[in-house]
Amino acid sequence: MSTAVQSCPLDPCPQLSADKLRVAELQDEAKLAGAVYDDPEARKLPEGYSEIRKEKELNEMGLSMKDLEPEDSGFRAAVFKKKDGKVVVAFKGTTMTSLEDWKNNAAQELKGKSDYYTRAQAISYELMESKVDNVSFTGHSLGGGLASAAARRSGKSASTFNAAGLNPKTLEDRPGGGHIDRVYVKGDIVTSIQIGPASKAASDKDWAIDPPKGIGARVKRALATGVGKLVGGWLGGFAGPIGAKVGSAGGGAAARGVMLHLMDSVDDSLQQKMESLQKEHSEKCG
Repeated sequence: MSTAVQSCPLDPCPQLSADKLRVAELQDEAKLAGAVYDDPEARKLPEGYSEIRKEKELNEMGLSMKDLEPEDSGFRAAVFKKKDGKVVVAFKGTTMTSLEDWKNNAAQELKGKSDYYTRAQAISYELMESKVDNVSFTGHSLGGGLASAAARRSGKSASTFNAAGLNPKTLEDRPGGGHIDRVYVKGDIVTSIQIGPASKAASDKDWAIDPPKGIGARVKRALATGVGKLVGGWLGGFAGPIGAKVGSAGGGAAARGVMLHLMDSVDDSLQQKMESLQKEHSEKCG
């Protein structure tokens, strides 16, 4: 006579608590990735964070403002520090109207080399050499690709948002360092068209989050002003092979994908994810 062994269900509460904590961290890092797009005096930072801009403090990390805001380049980065000592370097992503940004996107995609990526890896190398503790990287879009390259070069971690891929040629001297959490909104145009080595090189763990509620209404408003066709055509003309794919999508598909790519959609989707986790935790864990 055999006795069936019943397995006990695993307690979901520890994992739910860990996910809530991590998503809260991702929300802060997303805000930093968004803040670096703004002028320094207009940056709104998460609670507990401040920006380091004094040369003395930067020099202690092996950096200077010339590394972060070079006069001869559109490359931009910022160093933020939390009260607990955590340091986060955020890289600015693509400005839609910047041809220089799009050229760097295309150069990295095709050749694995570009001025922006070289600068990002140089920053990460200096931080590694200065032995600054508890450093990580973040960025959105192109900035996410730069953060990925910095993480691989230094062996530090990165959190990226709707990030550009990473050509394996970029990593020839440091192919496997660091840990990268790649967060993307399902339907984001950049993530949707990335496949193969460039995508895999830029992620160790994927966080695929649902689009924010009301995205359909936003797309309709965009189409009413011709934004979908305009954006698709513009990218198709200036952004190389990736842009050609975006441009060919056109109309509503391009508008939806581009709107899901923006930081507003990332922030809203992360908040939606947090609320879902809080509800599930409350129902299952009290």
